[in-house]
Amino acid sequence: MRLRKPSLTSVLASASAAAMASAAFAAPAYAAPTTTTAASSTCSYADGTVCFNDSIWFTGQEAEYAAPLGTGCANTPITIHGWVNLTSQTLKLYRGANCTGTAITVPVSDLHTSSTAYLSFKVA
Repeated sequence: MRLRKPSLTSVLASASAAAMASAAFAAPAYAAPTTTTAASSTCSYADGTVCFNDSIWFTGQEAEYAAPLGTGCANTPITIHGWVNLTSQTLKLYRGANCTGTAITVPVSDLHTSSTAYLSFKVA
């Protein structure tokens, strides 16, 4: 049996549908913590979240972080190869743990994949 890779269109449609479904619920106001919030092991694709996936096809393990993300560095429980940033914050992904090594910038509303592995992130 040959596995089919989902198209980018189907990934975007799924993420968009989940985001629209969750938009009907208002999020409570929070004071910004000084460290990054803990990860959830599944992604809701809700406004105010960033979802990381360990597969460029978004078929692998997930880690989701909800805003406010704070100012600290977070080592993710998975190796990051894909992300959907639905927060209002620009992020930096780092190739090394503890926000070390080469970094890339992830803008607001970004859906992206990379063959490069990233291990940590923080608000830019």
